[in-house]
Amino acid sequence: MKSFIKPLQGKTVLDVGCGNGYHSWRMLGMGAELVIGVDPSPLFIMQFQAVKHFLGDKNIFVLPLGIESVPDNLQA
Repeated sequence: MKSFIKPLQGKTVLDVGCGNGYHSWRMLGMGAELVIGVDPSPLFIMQFQAVKHFLGDKNIFVLPLGIESVPDNLQA
C-alpha cells in the first residue's frame, strides 16, 4: 500500500473508514502535514482519542462521520 500513496510529505490526507486511526498515524509518520480520518463508530473514536491523549497534540483528527457526511469540495 505504501508505494501507491507516496510521497506524503506536506500533504493533507483524508482517511475514510479510519477505524481507530492506526493507518492515519502511520501516514502522519510518513510525513503528511495533516491527517483527517472519518469513521462513524463511537468505539473507534474513543480509542483514537485515548491514543492521541498519550501521543500529544499532533495534526491528526478523527471525526465521527460517515462518508456520506463528508463535504464534496473537501480538498484532501
